[in-house]
Amino acid sequence: MLTTADQQTVTVNGVYTVATAQVAGGQPRILRVRRPAGNFLYLESRQPYGLFDNWAVGSPAVMGVMVRLAPDGVPLAEVEALAYEDIDLAQAQSYSYAVTAIDSAGNAGPAATMSVYLPDGTPPSAASGFSAAEVGYRLVSLAWEEATDNIGVTGYALSRNGSALATVPGLSFDDPTVIDGFSYTYELRALDAAGNAGPPTEATVSLADVTPPSAPGGSTQSTSTTSAARVDWAAATDNVAVIGYTVQRGDTVLATLPGGTRTFSEAGLPDGTYVYEIRAFDAAGNVGPVLTATAKVQSRDVTAPSVPNNLVAQSMSKRYIRLSWQPSTDDRAGIIRYALFRGTRRVALTTSTTFTDRPATTGTFKYKVRALDAAGNRSAFSATITARAVRRA
Repeated sequence: MLTTADQQTVTVNGVYTVATAQVAGGQPRILRVRRPAGNFLYLESRQPYGLFDNWAVGSPAVMGVMVRLAPDGVPLAEVEALAYEDIDLAQAQSYSYAVTAIDSAGNAGPAATMSVYLPDGTPPSAASGFSAAEVGYRLVSLAWEEATDNIGVTGYALSRNGSALATVPGLSFDDPTVIDGFSYTYELRALDAAGNAGPPTEATVSLADVTPPSAPGGSTQSTSTTSAARVDWAAATDNVAVIGYTVQRGDTVLATLPGGTRTFSEAGLPDGTYVYEIRAFDAAGNVGPVLTATAKVQSRDVTAPSVPNNLVAQSMSKRYIRLSWQPSTDDRAGIIRYALFRGTRRVALTTSTTFTDRPATTGTFKYKVRALDAAGNRSAFSATITARAVRRA
C-alpha cells in the first residue's frame, strides 16, 4: 500500500525518477502534481504484478506512465504535536488544510480547515543578450532574449540614464526620444505577475552628432571712426554645444574663434563698407548657417547733425522777437553752434538754443535755424516760421 512516504510533490519543472509502484523504499513510487483547480495529478510506473496489477505484458497501463486525476485525499502527515511545517510547496498557489484529532483508539474528531496562499517571492532571471543600437536619426533599437521565472515572466522594465522609460511585454523596444550627439545607458529587468523584478542588465549606445548649430544672432551694421572694422553677434545654439565660430570676408577665412568669443575686429582698412560671414560649428564638425554682418569704416566725420526742431517766436515790446528751438544731436564730433537766419541774412551764431532778435524796423519777418558740428558738418534748416516786430509804448 502506498503511503505519504512513497510520494514526492512536484512544484517546479524538472526531470524526476520514480520506482515501480510495487517496490517499497528507495526512490519515490509516485509523483504528485497540483493543478490550478485544487486537485492533483498522480504519476506512477505500474507493472503486471500481484492481484490487482495483473495486466498483460503489452497492456497500455504498463507500457509507460499511468496518470490519475484525484482530489487531495491522502493524509499529509500524522504528528504528535500542535504544529507542522509543510515544505517544498509551489509559490503563487493556495493550499487548503484539514486538521483532525485522533485518540489512542483511532477515533477521529471533526476536522478544522484553513486555506493559505503562498505568494510568489522568486524574481525572474536576468535577460541575456541585451543590446542597444542606433538605427536611424534619433532612434535607438533595443533587443534581448527571454528571461525565465518559476511562474512566468509578464514583461520587462526599461530605464534610461537612471529614469524609468517603459514597461515592455515583448523582447524589443524602439526609443525615438533620444538626441543625437549623446550617450545613453539602458537598464533592463524582467518582471513577473507578483511584481518581482529580476537582476538588471545594461546596454550603452552613443549617437552620432549630425545636427548643425543655428546661425549666430544679430546683424546690425557697425561704424568705426578708426581704420578697424568691428562686428559683434549673439550666441548660436546647438543640440550639444557650440565650440567655435569662423569669420570670413569674401573667399578668405579671417579667423576661427572659440565658442565664448562673439566679436571680431579687422585693422588697417581704408574707409568703406565691409561684409563679413560668421558661422558656428560644433565638436562633430557640423557647421551652421551663415550670419551676414556689415561693418563701416569712416575715419573722418561726414555726418551732418540732426535738424533743430520746434522753432518758435514770441513778439516782445520795442521790436524785440524772442526765438527758441529744441537741440540737435550729432553722431561723433558734437554740436558746437546754431546759425539763426532772418530771411537770407544770418543774424546769430550761438551755442544756446535761444536768441532775442531786434530788427531795425517794425514788420513781419521769417526765421530759420540750423546746427553745426565740430567737423564743420551743417544740418538742414529747420522749418521756417513767421514773427512780427512791433513798436509798443
